[in-house]
Amino acid sequence: MRLVTPAEMRLVERRAETDFGLSSILLMENAGARAAEVAVRMRSGSAGRVVVVAGKGANGGDGFVLARHLAGRGETVDVFLLGRETELRGDALTNFLILKKMAENNAVTVRTVTDDSGLAMLERSLERASLVVDALFGTGLRGSITGLPLGAITLINRAGRPVLSLDVPSGVDAGTGQLLAADTAAQVVHPGEAAAGAVRATVTVTFGLPKLGLFLYPGAVFTGELRVVDIGLPPSLLADPALKMHLITPDEVRAALPLRPVDAHKGSFGHALLVGGSPGLTGAVALAGEAALRMGAGKVTVAVPRSLNPILEVKLTEVMSLPLAETEAQTIEAGAAEPLLAWAGRCQAVGLGGGMGTDEGGGDFLRDFLAGLNLPVVLDADALRLMAARPELFREILAGRRQPAVLTPHPGEMAALMSLPVDAVERYRVDAAREVAQSWRSVLVLKGAHTVIATPDGELFLNPTGNPGLATGGTGDVLTGAITSLLAQGMTPVRAAVAGVYLHGLAGDLAAKERGPVGMAASDVVRQLPRAIQRVLSGEPAAGEQEE
Repeated sequence: MRLVTPAEMRLVERRAETDFGLSSILLMENAGARAAEVAVRMRSGSAGRVVVVAGKGANGGDGFVLARHLAGRGETVDVFLLGRETELRGDALTNFLILKKMAENNAVTVRTVTDDSGLAMLERSLERASLVVDALFGTGLRGSITGLPLGAITLINRAGRPVLSLDVPSGVDAGTGQLLAADTAAQVVHPGEAAAGAVRATVTVTFGLPKLGLFLYPGAVFTGELRVVDIGLPPSLLADPALKMHLITPDEVRAALPLRPVDAHKGSFGHALLVGGSPGLTGAVALAGEAALRMGAGKVTVAVPRSLNPILEVKLTEVMSLPLAETEAQTIEAGAAEPLLAWAGRCQAVGLGGGMGTDEGGGDFLRDFLAGLNLPVVLDADALRLMAARPELFREILAGRRQPAVLTPHPGEMAALMSLPVDAVERYRVDAAREVAQSWRSVLVLKGAHTVIATPDGELFLNPTGNPGLATGGTGDVLTGAITSLLAQGMTPVRAAVAGVYLHGLAGDLAAKERGPVGMAASDVVRQLPRAIQRVLSGEPAAGEQEE
C-alpha cells in the first residue's frame, strides 16, 4: 500500500478531480460517511451524545458530513465549530449550512467557539459525551497551535472519552509526526504522558491512503488504532508509481514469499552462511543462524573463530558450524577471507557482523571478503561499525556489487555511518534512511519504531509490525538471520528486507501476546517466526494498520 505525505495526498485528490471528474465535495461526502460508519461501530452499545469538534477547513467539513450522517441515524450530536461561520469557505461552508438547517429541526445542535465562554460550553458537552470526534485540523495544518485550538485539544484529552480523529490527530504533523503545539513540539511523548500538544485518538480514520506522520514518533503515539478507508479515489491514482513510499502489508509479504513445492528437498531452499562471533558474543551469530533456519532456509552454517567453534557446536543442533582462522584475541583473522570465500561458493547468501568485533584485523577481513563475494549479503552490527571507520573504501566496494547489499543498522550504528548524533537520526529517520541507501548504494534497514527500509533508487517502505518487547539484545541478530535466509531462498534484496522486517516484527508481536513484552527475549522471537509466516500465508489478521 502506498504511503503519502500531505502534499502527495493533495496531488492525488487534485488529479481525481481534474482527470476523473470527481468533485471535492463528493470526496468530502464519502470521507464523512465512511468515518460515520467507524463512529457507529465505536459507539456500539453505549449511550450518550457524540461531540464533534470541528475546524474551519476541509477537516471540519468532513466532521460536518459525519455529524449529519450520525444525526440521520438517530444519534444525539453536538457540533462545535472553532471559529466564526463567516470564516468558512467552499465545501466546508456548504456542509455547515446543511447542518444548520438540520439544527432548526432539533436533529443536531450547532455552536461556535470564539472565546473562553465557548470553550466552557464545549467542556460541559464533553462531560456528557460517549464519543468525541476530532475534526479540527487535517493534513494541511501549518505552524504552531495556540489559543482556542490548543484549549480545545486540552479539553478533549482531559475528558477521557473515546476519540475518533479524522485523517490525522489534530496537532500532529501528517508529514513528519512532530507535534505542532509550541510547548510540546520538541518533546518525545510516551503513551502514559498526559500531554496536551495533540489529540490523543482512540481510533484514527484516514482517507484514501495512510499518511507518513501517523507512523513516525512522537505522532504515532497519538494515532491509536489506525483505519484506512476508501473514499472513492481511482485505484490507478492510489497505486501511482510516482508515489515512492509504501506501508508494508501482509498481502504484499505473502505475494513475495517463495513457493515451497511438495516435492522439495533441503537443497531447494538455499544454504545461508552467517559469519561473526568473538569471546562473550557467540550468542549473536547463534541467534542469527537459528533465525535463518526458522525462516525457512534449507541449510544454515555459522562461521566463527576457531577456538569458539566448540561453543557453537554445543549451542546449535540443526545449524552447522565452521571454524575460521583467528587472531590472538580470538576474533576472525584477515587471512580467513580467502578460504571462506572458497567455502561460500556452496551457499546462496551471507549475513555477517554479529559479535564479530571491531579490531583492525576484522576490518581487513571484511574488506577482502566483501571485495571477493558475489553472493547476496546482509551487513549488521560490528560489520557496520568497521565500515563506518573506513567509509570511502567500503562505499567503493559496495558500489561495485552486482546487486545491493542489505545494511541493517540500529540508530547508533546509523549515526556512525552518517557521522551524526543519534538524536538527529531518530528525528529524521526517513531522510536519514534515504540518504544512506543512496550514498552506500545499498538497501538500508533502519531498525526501530517504526523500522524504515530505503532503496538506492529512492523507494521507501515502512513497517507497521513490532512492539517495545523487541527492544532487547539479540533481536537485531534475529533479523539478520531472517533476511539472510530469505535471500538464500532466492528473494531479491529489497523483497527479502521488506518481508524479513515485517515477519520479524510480527513474530515479536506474537511473542508479546503470548508472554508479554516485558522480559521478552530474542529467542522468543525466533520461536515465533514459523507462526508469523503461517499467519501471513493463511491470511489471518495481523498487526498493523486496518483497511476498511
